[in-house]
Amino acid sequence: MTDISIILPTYNRSGPLHHTLEALNRCDCSGFSVQLIVIDNCSTDDTARVAAGWVERLAVARGAMKMEYVFESRPGKNHAVNTGLARARGELVVFTDDDVTPVSGWLRQYVWAMRSRPDRNVFCGSVVTPMPEYLKPAVVNSVSCCNFVPDPATEDLPDEDLPLGANYAVRRDVLQTHPNLFDPVYGPKGKTCIAGDETAALTALVKMGHRIVYVRGAEVLHRVSPDYFTLSALCRKAFQQGRGHALITRFGSNSQKLFDVPKFLVPMFCKDLAQAGVGLIAGNRPRALYGLFHAFRVAGVAYEWRHSIAAAERSEKLVVAAGTDTGIYVSDAPVRVTVSPHTSSGAADQQAGTYESDRPRESVAAVREGEG
Repeated sequence: MTDISIILPTYNRSGPLHHTLEALNRCDCSGFSVQLIVIDNCSTDDTARVAAGWVERLAVARGAMKMEYVFESRPGKNHAVNTGLARARGELVVFTDDDVTPVSGWLRQYVWAMRSRPDRNVFCGSVVTPMPEYLKPAVVNSVSCCNFVPDPATEDLPDEDLPLGANYAVRRDVLQTHPNLFDPVYGPKGKTCIAGDETAALTALVKMGHRIVYVRGAEVLHRVSPDYFTLSALCRKAFQQGRGHALITRFGSNSQKLFDVPKFLVPMFCKDLAQAGVGLIAGNRPRALYGLFHAFRVAGVAYEWRHSIAAAERSEKLVVAAGTDTGIYVSDAPVRVTVSPHTSSGAADQQAGTYESDRPRESVAAVREGEG
């Protein structure tokens, strides 16, 4: 049996992918076997050529790591992840990205954790993203910039602390038991993105009762290009994260609505813009940036309510009231109901729009509404 399967989706980043594969090739894999699965999510650059070269190189090396290249024609990171999972043979499945550099002992640390903690099924390591100092106070609680470094004394993470998608692992038998964790509505999809692809899956696992073990020493460096921290890129990221937060948590579900948007978001948005303006006038750059980023995050929440969640909630109430039961999709997580507020073209997309319900577990008809 294979010990480790690595799921590595990629899209139009053949250069960073090559450097990541070089780093993976330097990992210490002595004493255990590794299946590396690179899933090309509709790339139009030379990703296929780069991947083919590495498949041949690792085959000739006759080492513990073997690589497979798969092309996934459906746009969307989670489509790629699900395609990779269907091919995974490892006892532990490790998830990462195409722009990281792991330390040499990265996989060895995961194997050690898997074998020494048979009582746990979900593991994670730290992700370090070099960031300009002036941005650090501005991004707290406003926009996630891929830094996750828990206290070294931590073992089981608090339930509210979720790892990042570039560095976590789940036992394969758990993933097989819960096959609907990776909803294609989340994550990068071409030029669009609703952030939260790993957050939705990890939130579901935590709610099922799985504690996440922090594995010290399983660290990756997140390599970023200079434009990663531009103002426009961070505002766009905050907006995408707001959309994902709204879908995953139904933030504002119990509040009054104004034009299908939680009413309290309006003064919150105005307060953020005012804070950005005051910070700008006072020359307080961190305060100005925090207000701006948080305003974009709130705007993302409002956008998702206006364009998908409100219509889905109305339709769901009508379906439940009528007692109908067609097109059902219910996940296997306790009190976790999934409906589809987005237009989709395939059966796999009918899982879109995951949220947590406080009702008892029940069948709910999948609702298909267009994004108006």
